[in-house]
Amino acid sequence: MADQTQDTGFLTARIDLQGLEKDLNSFKDKLDGWSDAIVRKTEAEKVQHVREMQKLSETIQQIQKEHDALSQQALVVRQQLEREDEEHEALKKAVEEIIARQESLPELIATVQEALDAESNALWRRKAKTESKEGEQSDFSRGLQKIIDAYSDRLGLTLSPTENGMDIVYTHIDRNNPTRKFKVCVTCDDDDTSTYSVTSCQPPLNDMLQSDIDDLNATGDFSSFVMSVRRRFVDTCC
Repeated sequence: MADQTQDTGFLTARIDLQGLEKDLNSFKDKLDGWSDAIVRKTEAEKVQHVREMQKLSETIQQIQKEHDALSQQALVVRQQLEREDEEHEALKKAVEEIIARQESLPELIATVQEALDAESNALWRRKAKTESKEGEQSDFSRGLQKIIDAYSDRLGLTLSPTENGMDIVYTHIDRNNPTRKFKVCVTCDDDDTSTYSVTSCQPPLNDMLQSDIDDLNATGDFSSFVMSVRRRFVDTCC
């Protein structure tokens, strides 16, 4: 009788173990299905991100072409000013108004600085979770376009994303040659520290950029870095 009771208990325990194993296998199948769905979603978002970046790059290139064309037109007007004495005073006044407009840019910069802060810092530092990547990419695209629209014509600023950073190109720096390009290339280490560094600068600013890079790494304020570098380029033309 005791042996029969023991066998019954062992059988019950075995049945419970089989049920537990079945439950675990069912949970594993669900977990595998969820993981596969996450991987597929991530790949789709990655493809969408690449497409958006390509569109942004094409937009930036088109804006740069239009900007260069406008700059060339401005140069032709200036040459005509030098040749035609009769129109000299009128064209000179127009140039002075353009310069005055350029000097009033701090007000414009203050208006868009918040957008520049948010979107530029997001470019370097965002490490979003998989389920929120699509929304972040859309926000980044809209923010970057807002910065380009606000700055390209008036400030002569072009932002060109690279593989691990960004090329920042300025024009409208040298009043004697508005189309002259001033360029600084910035990269960000792809690690937990996200440290910024300058890989090239034309024309060279020597050691003057170090303090700007130190401030950028300390604060993450990319818009202040962009404006500080522009002021340093302007100083070289004085």
